[in-house]
Amino acid sequence: MPLDAQLLEVPEGLLAIVGGIAGVLTLIFEVALFTRQEHALFRRVTGGIELVAGLAMVAGGVAWQLTLGLPPRWDHWPAYLALAGVAFVVRGFVRVRTAGVGRAADDVHALAGRIEEEVWLFPPDRLTPDSYVPLDLRRPPYGRYPRPRDREAVAELTRWLRSTRKKPCVLYGESGSGKSVVLRRLARDLAARAQRRRRPSLMAVYVDLEAMPPRQEGDQRSDEELLRDHIRTQVGGHDPEMLRRLDRIFSGGYDSVVWAFLFDGFDDFVSAAQSATKEDTAQRWLQAVKRLKDGSETFRVVVASRDRLVARHLGWPVLALSPLTLARQVAFARELGQEGVGGLLKSMNADDELRPVVTLPLLLNLLLLHLRDEGGADGELRRDALVEAAVLQRLGHLDSARREAALRAGQDAAYPYPPAAVTVPGPDAPLNELVKANIARWRNDRLECVSKILEDYFVTGWIIRAGRVTDARRLFQDGRHLGALTAVLRRAGDDPVDPLRRDVISAATTLLQEVVETAGPIEDYRAHLSREPREPFPPRERTFAWPPVALGVFHVILDSGIALHDTELRPIREAAARMVVAAFASGAGLDQRYALALLPLLDVDVALWAVLRSGAADSAVRGGPYELLAIGAKVYERLTIPQRLVALAKAMRTGRLVERALTGRRRPGIAAVIRSVIRTLQLFGVALFLVFLLQVVELAITGDPVAALVEFVVVLLPVAWFLLSSVGLLGRPPIFSTFLLAFLAAVFAAGGLWRAAVALASLDPVTILGGLVGVAFVTWPFARVIDVIMFPEQRAWHDVVLPQIRVLREAHTRLVRQGLRQRYEQLQLLIRAGRPLKGTFPLFVFLIFAGVSLLDLPGVEGEAETEQKLPILGWVLGAACAVRYGSAALRVLAERRDMRRHLSRGAFDRDEVLAHLHRLTSHERTARFLKNLCACPPEQLSGVVSVLVDLDRTFDQVIRLVPAGTTRRVPPAVWEVGLDFDTPGFRAWLVSYDAAHPGRLSWMVSDPGRIFPVSACLRRLGVNRVAIPRD
Repeated sequence: MPLDAQLLEVPEGLLAIVGGIAGVLTLIFEVALFTRQEHALFRRVTGGIELVAGLAMVAGGVAWQLTLGLPPRWDHWPAYLALAGVAFVVRGFVRVRTAGVGRAADDVHALAGRIEEEVWLFPPDRLTPDSYVPLDLRRPPYGRYPRPRDREAVAELTRWLRSTRKKPCVLYGESGSGKSVVLRRLARDLAARAQRRRRPSLMAVYVDLEAMPPRQEGDQRSDEELLRDHIRTQVGGHDPEMLRRLDRIFSGGYDSVVWAFLFDGFDDFVSAAQSATKEDTAQRWLQAVKRLKDGSETFRVVVASRDRLVARHLGWPVLALSPLTLARQVAFARELGQEGVGGLLKSMNADDELRPVVTLPLLLNLLLLHLRDEGGADGELRRDALVEAAVLQRLGHLDSARREAALRAGQDAAYPYPPAAVTVPGPDAPLNELVKANIARWRNDRLECVSKILEDYFVTGWIIRAGRVTDARRLFQDGRHLGALTAVLRRAGDDPVDPLRRDVISAATTLLQEVVETAGPIEDYRAHLSREPREPFPPRERTFAWPPVALGVFHVILDSGIALHDTELRPIREAAARMVVAAFASGAGLDQRYALALLPLLDVDVALWAVLRSGAADSAVRGGPYELLAIGAKVYERLTIPQRLVALAKAMRTGRLVERALTGRRRPGIAAVIRSVIRTLQLFGVALFLVFLLQVVELAITGDPVAALVEFVVVLLPVAWFLLSSVGLLGRPPIFSTFLLAFLAAVFAAGGLWRAAVALASLDPVTILGGLVGVAFVTWPFARVIDVIMFPEQRAWHDVVLPQIRVLREAHTRLVRQGLRQRYEQLQLLIRAGRPLKGTFPLFVFLIFAGVSLLDLPGVEGEAETEQKLPILGWVLGAACAVRYGSAALRVLAERRDMRRHLSRGAFDRDEVLAHLHRLTSHERTARFLKNLCACPPEQLSGVVSVLVDLDRTFDQVIRLVPAGTTRRVPPAVWEVGLDFDTPGFRAWLVSYDAAHPGRLSWMVSDPGRIFPVSACLRRLGVNRVAIPRD
């Protein structure tokens, strides 16, 4: 058969195969989808099959035609095959485009329209954030996910909901921070987006839990069923078609759409529920929310709450709404037509008491409306006065009697004990004046304020009108109106005979005495204040957890602004001290952060201990916690100079703390020190920038561009970055440039001393005078920083102009009159503070080269200057190497000397050896200590044989079960696998030791020479290393 004829027979078989496959697949999908009544999906699938088959036919026809050559002939099959493919492509494309969106998309579109209508966004004249301003979402210190920056809250939550994370999320924020606004806006934006898209993939359902009716007596439905029925009622209403759509969603039948349920009003719903305790009720309903979410893989859940601890035991991630920054505040004001309030907002940000007014969207809105209506910032701008002024302005159109009646009716309706039996009154009733003024609203035949802050205002008014706080205990336990108690206590002030203050303080004291025992505090807490910062606590049977009632009491006392150290508050301070010590003894990281937040309430010795303890190895709040800014003036004065440097280094390693310290101009203590240090570095930075700018220009003009570029990159760029950021133009001051500027100040101070030495050696009075003036100028920044750290109080003018005098006088007093032992301990503390800089010796050498190269020797120029700089560089590098490597040798000699001194006093004690091992700060010192210990005479080791045996067993266990080179904590179960110890309490000590020094045991066994002394010592003592069976 000719080749042409054979080729003509091929497409007939090809067409049969392609058509047969397409027909069979189409028939299968048609039957399957028709039985499920998925007509739209049927058209999309079959159309897609025809589209793919048509493309294959077109490609086959074109390829075949190319084999036959061009131009094509109409009596050949390739043209017909290609034309048939085109027909299939057109038909498949038309079927796909004309297919409906399917039942899932139909349901989403219908529900989106209903939700967009039902979700209530605040009208422009309501006392709530009327214009949405993007809020930052940041990770709390105990969060699990990366911290997003400068993103809108709605956009960030949308990204979070689209991610693959399965856990529910808690959206945390204070009253007035915009939680409801964010959730409502998110639901409305997603509903609008779903209506615009043909096949939406994400949909949100806003659920107002506060509107959920309480469980009726005899109702046998589970909590999950109650939540589901409430969602059906709130969204579907009485529309049977809408209810059927919701039932299909809850049945989990739609895998192509992610459904996000946004629960708002959780705190008020829990407080109103009838249960034993608020915490138990919260946990029960959170479990119900979790079960609802577990009903489908496509369900997501966000719960808004004012309580950070609400989901702590469930391990849910917590996203916190950050306070509004100054830039966002100005943008907020601009949207309300207030253009010239930037200066006022900046000054209010610098005031600790006024800052909440401008960082919370609701209060900022009240402030801006007040400024708009009053025409200026005259009058009181405190939180309580601002809310009162806003409410009275809204009711200003009423006469005094009518306004007073409306306020009294609102107070009676808002006070919760007993709940007022309020029914919807007539249109002329006083309560309706509040509704007309958009201060309150009717919901389910119940009057409620549009904001929690306004509700606290009316509760406060009821208490002040009554003259007593008879329900203070219930208000503390309830937790819904802590703001009202704070306002009452703030208004009562420090008058000890004021009945309002007496009632609140008495109820707080009684409650703390009752709940302090349930949290697992330490009875004799003062016995632990003498512990070293790194000394471990003995194992405790109970772990500590802050009772929510206690936290509420402490926050009310702190936020009220009353004198915290009155005799009347002594029981409250004692309870706080016991809980703070317990938090560091057996609490988690979040518990320890709450403990540091109570520093202003504690006695000085307890606050000092908490600050030092926060830097211990087993503390979970290392790395610059925000609460360090709470170190007040009294606590700071009790810190030694090395302790102050430790706290200052920890604080300045976190840029947000520096930013917060700069904005809080009235903060005393360490915040004031940070401000003074930054201001001093700013002055030094300006002078340094100008000097090096002129030098760079001169080098560039004289033809040395390389040196000009080096100075520009090494000095000018970091200094410029620091200067611009420290005044708020580039965010917070960068940590690197801040410490670099401090280092350059020290380098210039050293250069100034060198110049002074050269001037004194010349014996020329004029040269000597000029050298002294020069050294006073170049050492001023460094001396000023040291003076600020040593003396944070107000200074005389001569101490500011010549801080070197007071620094030298104090240095002589501290370094000459104190013993060597105390100076050694202070040096060790400073070394621990600088541990984050470990391993930067090459960088230090580079900075030495840069510093010496930039040094300008007087009276020497050209090559002669280079020749004289080389010996200086050699001496400086030699001194640095001597300090670097000589300090290690001196440390080894000191350890051996301490060992011999201890041996002279008698045998070792096992508890003392274990405590000393726990205190050692490095791997190398641990290995040296064990080596020196095992080299002691046998009679000196009689008391520690069991410790050596248990250490040897521990090393064997690490070799067998722990991965080599790990730097993580060993699971405690490793010490339970076939291992017995002779020393009492050794297993508990081992767990705490490994937690404080993770990776050290693995490092020890990585080199046999480090653990050989222990086994060799046991053989020398003739001790059997076989484990003793357990009883």
